[in-house]
Amino acid sequence: MKEYHHGDLKNQLIEKAIFLIDTEGFEKLTIRNVASLCDVSHTAPYRHFKNKDMLIESILERIMNEFYFEMEKVYKKHEMDENLIKYLGICYVDFFVTNSQYLKILFDKRKFNFIDFSNKTILDLTSGPIIFLKKAVTKNLKIDDSDQINYKTLFFWCAVHGLASLLVQQSTKVDPKERDRLIENIIDNGII
Repeated sequence: MKEYHHGDLKNQLIEKAIFLIDTEGFEKLTIRNVASLCDVSHTAPYRHFKNKDMLIESILERIMNEFYFEMEKVYKKHEMDENLIKYLGICYVDFFVTNSQYLKILFDKRKFNFIDFSNKTILDLTSGPIIFLKKAVTKNLKIDDSDQINYKTLFFWCAVHGLASLLVQQSTKVDPKERDRLIENIIDNGII
């Protein structure tokens, strides 16, 4: 029997679970498989996660915290800039292109339900990293009408998410200047 891992096992389990999903698919995500990747006994993960669902919750929390932190950092840096929307769009696309496995995990509805609309509509964009897009739309476009703010935020979110998805699926590197130009065109031709 393997000895208990005395390092930061909880974080290592989360990282290995993300790796396992990315490389072998959701079907292979089991506590036992993750324990094996961490080279610990199959019971060691249960000290941190009661079951697979709790591991999944921790994975989603980790990803959303990282995403939120990146969006917040860009928002704070460019809050007074007239190009705030552009910078947030670049941040959104870069985050998911750099962390393509996160895109797979967060938005694969067959496995996870990242956005729960059971008690709200798709236009209730008041939490998570998307709140920064909404603040930027409100600030940069100087809109007071809440419906217009929601529609423009939703449009921008769909556009940058679509661009990130296309870039990830094609596995091609896009020159940052070309990416910035695409995001500017999304803003110029759709939002404003």
